Amino acid sequence: MLCLHGAPGRASGTLILSTGPGAHTRFQRASIAGSVGVTQLIAFGTSLYLLAILANPIGLSTGWSLPWITGGMSVGLLASAVVAPWVGEQIAHKGGRKVLAASAVLFACGLVVIGLSQSLLVYMSGWALMGLGMASGLYDSAFSTLGRVFGDKTRPMISIIVIIGGFASTVFWIIGGLMLETLGWRTVCFAYAACHIAINLPIFLVAVPSRLPEVKSETDHRARFHLSDYTDPKFLFLALLFMLEVLVATIMGVHLISLLGMMGQTLATAIAIAALLGPSQIAGRLIELAVGSRILPTTATIIALLVMIAGLVFMALLPGMTTSAMLLYGAGIGVLSVVRGTLPLTLFSQEFYPVLIGQIARPIALTQAAAPTIGALMLVNLGAAGSLLILSGICIMALVAAIILRTMSDVTH
Repeated sequence: MLCLHGAPGRASGTLILSTGPGAHTRFQRASIAGSVGVTQLIAFGTSLYLLAILANPIGLSTGWSLPWITGGMSVGLLASAVVAPWVGEQIAHKGGRKVLAASAVLFACGLVVIGLSQSLLVYMSGWALMGLGMASGLYDSAFSTLGRVFGDKTRPMISIIVIIGGFASTVFWIIGGLMLETLGWRTVCFAYAACHIAINLPIFLVAVPSRLPEVKSETDHRARFHLSDYTDPKFLFLALLFMLEVLVATIMGVHLISLLGMMGQTLATAIAIAALLGPSQIAGRLIELAVGSRILPTTATIIALLVMIAGLVFMALLPGMTTSAMLLYGAGIGVLSVVRGTLPLTLFSQEFYPVLIGQIARPIALTQAAAPTIGALMLVNLGAAGSLLILSGICIMALVAAIILRTMSDVTH
């Protein structure tokens, strides 16, 4: 179990917070969340969504093959997996303001290196820097930073952040597309780097709270995530749940247009249907924000997975319902992006929340790195309908893990 151990002969785990969520009004917390949401919109739009519009221009300009170009993102995700646990520990012990500020600099440096690259080695180096930025500056670090300070007040803040961040692909695909026509892909990279320095860095330094709740007890505040904690069933099922969900989400995100094409949709229709994914995720997040306070995160997880499963099955078996199925799937994914921040905070202590998120981020990043290849093999060997049914089966496995976590949570409380 995750816990704090007091001195011998004293009450174990005694934790008194003299500062914390009560030091901020609801409006102030919403303002902080809105500001951090803007940074996430920029961070996602200039990293994980970068190659959606730049891959082909990079290939035409450099002569590099598409697998090598997209392989840069895999390098970044692997770099992220290496440092993610360390990032979580830094946030747990020192707070996240400096970590998030460093991410803005790392993203900017990575984008500049990519924009200057004339060889694959330099290009991959730029993505390695981007990976360090992703480990320290995307949702996991933002959620950990705020969760460490605000505790159970963080849930609506996370909803606000992911609602704003959900527009990343739409905003940056449009902006990048317009810039590409006149300025070229290298200038797009430089402009995106400037966004991190001119917008994200000041927000992190000004808006993110730097003071952590004070610990007044015999507790060793430097206590770490012990090896025995990795065998905690809650930790294991939580990691499994998120790995399975991320596997499905990444495969769908990378191969969605190809999958729809294999189902007989024209390219224009496939793009139109795929474009519904963003708005449907936003709708799911808005619903979660409206009713989230009335239901437990474990319950929200179960409902979201059921909606996802319905969407994938309908898409596989009822081609005439593809549009409706996409809306269901997107809404489920949208809710799960919130749950990824709120569920661990429900199951484990506030102080160790950042450490927990950092530990889980490693297998998630490794899963993301492997998912595009796994998805391609599925499409080639199973076809569109078969792949969708396999993905729904993976979601069913995640659903079982969520139900088990709900049971464990009920027993704990």
